[in-house]
Amino acid sequence: MDSFKGKVVIIDFWASWCGPCRQELPNLKKYYEEFKNNPDVAFLSVSIDDDEDAWRKAMVEEKMEWTQLLAPNSGREAMDKYQFRGIPFIVAIDKEGRIFRKHLRGEAVRTAIVDALQQSEKK
Repeated sequence: MDSFKGKVVIIDFWASWCGPCRQELPNLKKYYEEFKNNPDVAFLSVSIDDDEDAWRKAMVEEKMEWTQLLAPNSGREAMDKYQFRGIPFIVAIDKEGRIFRKHLRGEAVRTAIVDALQQSEKK
């Protein structure tokens, strides 16, 4: 997606039925609020739900304001590409489009954003 090009991107792989995913959402919301006006940071959540209605209902319930996608085939291709099996799986992508850090939770999400921004300033 061109709108993410050149930005630090937090990608959250999740599902409506995943309790730990739903528990992590308050952290993501907090960091989204902190960085949403920074043009160098973007958030993307990718659901691996197989039930589109459950996914849409969860997005409304959780008030997820950032970009949301529903992965086809229950996320099988995404899981293979990003090499994960369990969710939540949160990764930080640097401004060059490379995986910067993965398996992020809580404060580690914010730290990854700050570190990735600082890395790009040094170049």
